[in-house]
Amino acid sequence: MRPVGRPLSAASCWQPYALRGHGAWAFPPCGVASGRPAWWYARRRPPYSPSMKVDLDLGRPMEIQYLYTRPIEEARRRGFTMERTEVIEAQLRTIEDSRRQAARL
Repeated sequence: MRPVGRPLSAASCWQPYALRGHGAWAFPPCGVASGRPAWWYARRRPPYSPSMKVDLDLGRPMEIQYLYTRPIEEARRRGFTMERTEVIEAQLRTIEDSRRQAARL
């Protein structure tokens, strides 16, 4: 029995496959099966932008509250700190605030 997500052969790593129902393309996770490092497959993928970059470029509000603030608050409730994530959140909020002020002028 093979683990879920591993291809049957290394040859199946060469062709991208459509993710059902999403219309997206991906490469099977086969770095271990084929002996190739993961970066080899990543360089063959088409370029893309993260959703927050797309939001920023299109002038939409970034989802800072959902992607950064809530996890930070949940970690704090459980007694952990996410110092680096808090720095990123502050930087993103600064970008968002400056963009809002520029739109008001």
